[in-house]
Parts: sequence; structure tokens; C-alpha cells
Amino acid sequence: MVFYDCEVFHGPHMTDWYLTDRLFISFLIYGILGTLAWQYRKTVNPWLQKWWGAILIICIASFYWICRELFAFGYPVKLTNAPYYKPSMVVYDLAVIALVAVVALSQIQRQRPMTRLVHYLAGFAYKAFLSNVFWEQLIWLMIGKHLIMINVGWGILVTYIGTWLLSFASAVGIHAIWRRIKH
Repeated sequence: MVFYDCEVFHGPHMTDWYLTDRLFISFLIYGILGTLAWQYRKTVNPWLQKWWGAILIICIASFYWICRELFAFGYPVKLTNAPYYKPSMVVYDLAVIALVAVVALSQIQRQRPMTRLVHYLAGFAYKAFLSNVFWEQLIWLMIGKHLIMINVGWGILVTYIGTWLLSFASAVGIHAIWRRIKH
């Protein structure tokens, strides 16, 4: 991370190694930590549940850190200034993952009915992700761009929620159609 931050991200290798953060190596830390968290879940899970407040503070603080970094490059914000290898991004990502795990553990332990729905939708997460850009562009071009001129908050909210709903709806719908065709 330090090498990338100093040498590639706005460094001497900015133009020739700019896709370095898209390599599998950037996700290796999450894979290793996820595997360790699963292997040692009897120790990790209680720790996460005990320290969720501190993790939430870390999440908020790292989000603030990321925003300061992004806004330091001026407006409009460019996502090219938000690579995976930035220390702020890694801290934020790990904090969010830990918070999601805490919520999941709480739901599972309390045997909430919502757990089944979340588990069902999780099976479609990757399929929904595949159509995400398509739906986001469609919503943005049809209404998002116009709505954001009227009200920024509503424009972002409608684009985000619409993209999420249509992505999952198309993943579930295509799955249902495929099951009918198959049978």
C-alpha cells in the first residue's frame, strides 16, 4: 500500500502502472482476513460484537478521511482519485465489512425472519452487480441527470435506490425465467 501510494498514485509511475489497483493482489488482504475470520470465528465473532462501537467510530472517521482526500483534488470528484490501495480505503473497507458481519451475527443469533430474505438476496448479489452499471446508466440518462439539477439529494437517492432495485429485480427475474425454460 505504501509503495502504491508513493510510486503509483500521483507518483512517478502514475501513467504506466495506473491499473495496478485493479489486480487481484488488491483484494488479497480481504480474502486472507476473511479466511482467517472464518477459521477463527469462535474468537473473532465475540470480539466483533464486543467492539462494534469502536468499529463504527473507525468507519465514520475513515469515511471522513476518504472524503477529505477526494475533495482535496477539487471538484467534481473523480473516482480515479479513489484507488483500492489507499490506506484510508483499506481501513474504511475493513470497518464496513466488520460492521456488516456484526449485523449479520446479530440477525443470525436472534433468528430474525429478515435473515432468510438477506440470505436469498445474497445469492443474487453477483448477478445484480453484473447489471448494475447498465441500470445506473439507464436511470441516470432517463431521470437522474435531470433530477440532480433540481435537487442533488433526490437525484442521488433516486439513482442509487433505483439502480439497486432494478439490479436485483433483473437478477431475480432472469433467474426465474431461466428456471422455467430449464424445466
